Amino acid sequence: MIILTGNSVILRPLQQRDASQICRIVNQVAIREAMVTIKYPFSEADALALIQQSNSEHCRRFAVLLKDQTEMLGCISLLEIDKVHLQAELSFFISAQASGKGLTTEAGRIALRHAFTALKLNRLYALHLTGNVASAKVLEKLGFTIEGVLRDRVRKNNQFYDVKVLSLLRREFVE
Repeated sequence: MIILTGNSVILRPLQQRDASQICRIVNQVAIREAMVTIKYPFSEADALALIQQSNSEHCRRFAVLLKDQTEMLGCISLLEIDKVHLQAELSFFISAQASGKGLTTEAGRIALRHAFTALKLNRLYALHLTGNVASAKVLEKLGFTIEGVLRDRVRKNNQFYDVKVLSLLRREFVE
């Protein structure tokens, strides 16, 4: 099992026992409104399915935890890992209670280091709803550059939303 460590947080692969904590976090109003792709309501069966496909050749999802604690704070993922073009999507969510403390940024740096060194990727991209200020700040702190806006890309609650696309190249990554 790969465990990645930082100053305050560790990242470990998702496990079946994380299903109820994933549901608790994803079903928080602030989180579900900010998510691009996760449906609501999000059931324990949905969480188990997400966990089941979390550690494959094309997907790595990690639980974010404070060091020496067992409660999951959130999840950070490398999705659509493309070994031909050496790229992947960075995706994350963190509980409302843990938000604003720099933990997502720290987890992001750990995931970026893993993507660029262990997985030897060249490019990471990320998507976020244009109104998701918290994700925009995290991605800016991580060094991502805005590439553009996908207009009406996401439909939630019978309304369409624009999504920003950002990227970071290996040569731009600063630890």
